[in-house]
Amino acid sequence: MEIKRLKTKGETMIERAESQFWAYEIDENDAQKDLVLLDNVQFIYELSLAELELKALGIDFEVTNGLREFRILNKSDERKELIKRKGSYYKTVDGQFTDYFQIIQKNQTRSVNQYLTHWIYPYKGKFHPQMIRALLNIIGLRIQLGQKYK
Repeated sequence: MEIKRLKTKGETMIERAESQFWAYEIDENDAQKDLVLLDNVQFIYELSLAELELKALGIDFEVTNGLREFRILNKSDERKELIKRKGSYYKTVDGQFTDYFQIIQKNQTRSVNQYLTHWIYPYKGKFHPQMIRALLNIIGLRIQLGQKYK
């Protein structure tokens, strides 16, 4: 009789995350849409921050598809690139993945709210990085690299 080793809880969680992690799903239909929210945006405050962020970036929009997508009313290559580079809650802009979506694809923890160095030490902060990124965009913080904060 062979003794079967049971998987640890961590092994089971990693296996599930690698096989079916909903926040990173790539949908071919997103290529035909103006602006698509990340799959993990589920709270009303996140939608509100996404809307405020677009307004702060000078984007006129209309919310569509049950609050999951936006139609850009004043579409231009410059505005699309701005959202793609700075946006916090968006997966695709006109079918192209945003910088934020690409960052969280490389995430060490497979958690949508922890990226870059946030996996090194699990400090429990008040705000997750995605929210802070959106708030900085909303208040219009524009510090160039090498520029000193006054």
